[in-house]
Amino acid sequence: MLTSPRYVAYKILHKIETEGGYSNISLSHEIRNSNFSELDKGFLTELTYGVIERKVTLDYFITRFSSVPVRKMNVHVLILLRISAYQLAFMSKVPNYSICDETVKIAKRVIPVNAGFINAVVRAMSSEELKVPNYSKKSFHTHTRYLSVKHSMPEWLIERWLKMFGHEMLETMFESMNNSVRFEIRANRLKTNVERLQESLDIDGFHTKKSNVSVDTLVVENPSGIIRSSEFKDGLFYVQDSAAALASIILNPSANDRILDACSAPGGKATHIAEIIQDKGEVIASDIYPHKLSLIEENFNRLGISCIKTVIFDATKFNRDFENYFDKILLDVPCTGLGLLSRKPEIRWSRTESDFLELNSLQKNILENCAKYLKVGGSLVYSTCSLDETENHDIISSFVKENSNFEFSDFESLLPDSIKNRGGKEGSLTLFPHIDNTDGFFISKIRRIF
Repeated sequence: MLTSPRYVAYKILHKIETEGGYSNISLSHEIRNSNFSELDKGFLTELTYGVIERKVTLDYFITRFSSVPVRKMNVHVLILLRISAYQLAFMSKVPNYSICDETVKIAKRVIPVNAGFINAVVRAMSSEELKVPNYSKKSFHTHTRYLSVKHSMPEWLIERWLKMFGHEMLETMFESMNNSVRFEIRANRLKTNVERLQESLDIDGFHTKKSNVSVDTLVVENPSGIIRSSEFKDGLFYVQDSAAALASIILNPSANDRILDACSAPGGKATHIAEIIQDKGEVIASDIYPHKLSLIEENFNRLGISCIKTVIFDATKFNRDFENYFDKILLDVPCTGLGLLSRKPEIRWSRTESDFLELNSLQKNILENCAKYLKVGGSLVYSTCSLDETENHDIISSFVKENSNFEFSDFESLLPDSIKNRGGKEGSLTLFPHIDNTDGFFISKIRRIF
């Protein structure tokens, strides 16, 4: 029992709740050290991510059937009740009796004094369909609270994004973020192409389809075990969302260019750039943290790349050696990560609205500093994995307005038909989960004219 997927999910969720950390790291560690079948691995993954993602909704359900307020519950009790509520509400193929029995077994081992209470609440929840009712003032104090419960999003983010996107678009976007997690890989141009990689993976039993956003990317429909495949070990692909891959394509690097990827770790974009230029040029992949550089080196070694040089580098501080040195610069700047809510659900709970002030200052600082490293006639791509306008259009538009030697650069010709006429001609593009079936991502391109 203590090695069951439910118990492992409990362990991961308890660690995140009490110590913080990233769910994907904890989950990968537990799966690597387990003997679970592929079915159990899938169950554990959905349960872990689902409980984190749907926390507000689950707490709403628990409150309806518990005599003890959620805010006063012991953390062990609350996590076990959330695990049960998620299965009851969102995993219809799991029998109710199995949910009750397994939860109580775990409770008797980790917090026996509350096992009876947990049993009573779980059985009460299993007696009715768990569903968020339609909005009414009787059920919810405000419409923002209703949307928070329905989509399990923080109220501050709802209020902020309602002003930016409007009600209809916001709800559609949240629904997509809560229901779609794609697994995508980028073919290594130095060793293969999308078609040959697709054929090879098909022989191994992996079902794939081509991305409609990036020419180098495949969507893998059954990715379990793919990083243990010979194709991965031989460096035929890199795991990367098609939106992130598009940033390197829009940079449009050429052989023998000098290129800076200033916030590079773990190296996805730097390695893609190297592949695009056929490993012929100079790619500087920098990061402020030494341990992150080892991740970049591990990746470019596996992919068979030699033109990348890693450098410890603070992108906010001027480096005179780099002044007017680079033909192309890619700045995938630190951001809130709010475009990744489907992939990293804990971000919605770890971020606060106050984070924007510090991050906007950092983003502006990095852009202003690194723009000095660009040659006249050179191009710079600014990107984030955020959908918030203050991290995207506001930063780059302000920079161009304040620096007359830069202008937006048309990259429409570099885009696939599926995303043409979305801003590429004006030098900026936002990709949305519910429209493009990608991570939420922003890409802008500017050129130094004198």
